[in-house]
Amino acid sequence: MWEALRMSKNDLIQHAGLDSVIFFRIYILGFWFHLSIEYLFTIWTCYVVYKEYGHIAFMRLHFIASQDRHAAQFNVVVRNIPHVSGHSISESVDQFFQRNHPEHYLGHQKGFLGLCDVRTDAIDYYSESIYKIDKYLVAEHQRILKYLKSIMTVAFVSFDSRLAAAICAQTQQITGESRWSGKGGSFPQACDRDVKNEKVRGWALGVHSLWKNLSRRVSDGVIEDPDLHTLLPLPEPMVVPGSRFREVYYWDSYWVIRGLLVSKMYDSAKALVRNLISLIKVYGYVLNGSRAYYSNRSEPPLLTSMVLEIYTRTGDLAFANESLPFLLVEHSFWNSGIHKVTIQDVQGQMYSLSRYYAMWNKPRPESAIIDEETASKLQLPQKEIFYREVASTAESGWDFSSRWMRNSSDMTTLSTTSIIPVDLNVYMYKMELGIAFFAKLTGDNSTSEKFLTASKARLTAMTSIFWNEEMGQWLDYWLIGECGSEDVHQFDLRNQNQNVFASNFIPLWIQENNTDGPAVDKVLKSLQTSGLIHPAGIATSLVNTGQQWDFPNGWPPLQHMIVEGLVRSGSPEARSLAEDIAIRWLKTNYAAFKKSGTMQEKYDVESCGEAGGGGEYKTQVKTTTLN
Repeated sequence: MWEALRMSKNDLIQHAGLDSVIFFRIYILGFWFHLSIEYLFTIWTCYVVYKEYGHIAFMRLHFIASQDRHAAQFNVVVRNIPHVSGHSISESVDQFFQRNHPEHYLGHQKGFLGLCDVRTDAIDYYSESIYKIDKYLVAEHQRILKYLKSIMTVAFVSFDSRLAAAICAQTQQITGESRWSGKGGSFPQACDRDVKNEKVRGWALGVHSLWKNLSRRVSDGVIEDPDLHTLLPLPEPMVVPGSRFREVYYWDSYWVIRGLLVSKMYDSAKALVRNLISLIKVYGYVLNGSRAYYSNRSEPPLLTSMVLEIYTRTGDLAFANESLPFLLVEHSFWNSGIHKVTIQDVQGQMYSLSRYYAMWNKPRPESAIIDEETASKLQLPQKEIFYREVASTAESGWDFSSRWMRNSSDMTTLSTTSIIPVDLNVYMYKMELGIAFFAKLTGDNSTSEKFLTASKARLTAMTSIFWNEEMGQWLDYWLIGECGSEDVHQFDLRNQNQNVFASNFIPLWIQENNTDGPAVDKVLKSLQTSGLIHPAGIATSLVNTGQQWDFPNGWPPLQHMIVEGLVRSGSPEARSLAEDIAIRWLKTNYAAFKKSGTMQEKYDVESCGEAGGGGEYKTQVKTTTLN
C-alpha cells in the first residue's frame, strides 16, 4: 500500500491498470472526507456542549442571586466555607460538610469559568455577566482579590433534604478552629482515681474529649465585617451544642458551664459567660443564640445562675463584680414591659410574675419555610399572632410542646404569650436571690435587700398562683383575654393548666430556700404517681403529640433540675428517688453511647438506650473519640 502511494499515476496504470487507479482514488478521497466530517462533528458537539454548560451555569447563578431566591431545594450555594490548610478546595469542602452536616450532605460542585480557563470557587467571578456591574464594583472586586484573606470558598452543595439545604443556604459557615482556653488536664486524672469501673471510665473520658470538638472561635471575617454575616462577633472562645447547632445558645450554656466546671475548665466557663454579657451590652438582654436573626427573643434566663455556679467553684469575686451590672440589666428586661404580668387574687392581693413574649410577628428567619407552611391556612392578622406565638415558644426553650397549645394537635393554636410558666418564674426567683447575694458581696446592701425582698414576693406569688393543693404540683397559669393584654388579671383557679408536665416539678429546684412552701412529702408523692417516671427517666409530658417536648422524650435539663431539687430537699425518701431517677437516666445514656458511640440531645424514656424523636429537626448527637 505504501509503495503504491509513492508511485505516479502513469506508473500505477502501467503496473495495475486503470481500474486500480480509480479504486485507489476513491479510497483516498473517502478517507479524508470521513476524517474531516468526524473532526467537524466533534468540534461542533464540543462547542454546543460548552455553550450549553455556560448557559445552564448562568441560569443557575442568576436564580440563586435573584430576589426570589429561596432554599426550598436540594442544591444550594454555600458561602464562607473555611479552608483547611494543606488541603485542596474540594477536600476542604468535603471535610467541612462531612463533619458539620453528616446526616444530609451528599456532595458539591465547584464553579467553572470556561473550557480552557482557570477553575474558581468564588461566585464573584460571575457577577459581571449576571448583574452587569459598574466600574465601582469591578474596582472593588479587584481590591478584594489583593487581600486573599477576604476570599472564602463557595460551592454548590447537595443535600438529601430541603430543610438541610435551607439551613446551609441561610446561614454563614464558621471555622472549627478553637482557642483552647480551658485547663482540663486534671479531670482525666481524677477520673482514673475515682471511677473504678473501666467501661464507665472510658465513657467519662470519651465525653470529656468532646470539649475540644465543640470549642469554636468566631472567624476573623465575621469580626472584621459583621454586617456580612448572621453569626455575631463574640469576643471570647465558645462552646457550641454540636451537630446542626454551630453557635452559642443561651439556656444550653448553663449546663455547658456545669460540665466545664466539673472538667475544671474554669477559664472556658468564664469566657462563655462573657460572651453572653457581650450580647447584653449590645441588645440589652441575652439573645436566644449568637445569630443576628435571634435578636427578637431571648431564652430561659439562667445567666445569674451561671455566674453563681462559677463563683461557687472558683471564689472569683472580681468575676462576680464584673458580671453584676449586666445581671441587673437582664432582670429589668424580664421583669418589666411585655414580660411582666400582674394578677390580683380574690382578697385583692397583687402578684407580679413573668412570661415569655417575643418581639416578633413574622416567620422565624431560621425556619421561615416551616412557619409559612403552618400558617398558610390563616388570614393575615391571625398569621402575625401565630408568628409571635411561635417565636415566643422558641424563647421558652420548649419548642415545641402541647404545653403551649390550646389544641395539642394543631400548631396554630400556640398561645405561649397567654401563659405564665412555672419554670420561668423559678429561674427569675433564682436570678433575684443570686443578685441579692452578689450585691451583698460587693457591699451594696440596699440593692441586696431590694432583690431579697423581690425574691420573697415572687415566691409568694408562685405559691399563690401556681400551687395546686389537690394535685400537689405547681401548674402553669393561663391568662384570659386576647394574648393576656389586660393590665391586671383576676385570679381564677380554673385557669391553671391541670395537664401534667415535668415543668410542674421544677420548683423542687428551689425548695431548699423555701421553708414556708408546700411540703416536700406531698410533692414527692405527686411525682411518684404522676406517670412521668419511666424506665429510662422522667418524661416531658404524658401525651404523645409528635412534638419533641412531649412524651416519650426525656431531656437532660429536666432530669437535672428535678433530681438536684429532690437531693437538696433534705428528705431521705426524696434523695432515694433522686438516686433512682439518676441511675435510670445514666443507664440509658450509657446504653445509647455503647450502641452508637454518640451522646444524644434527648432520649426515649420508655426504652433504655433509645434516642428521642419528633420536632422540626433530626435528633442531634455529639460524637466521642472513643468507641
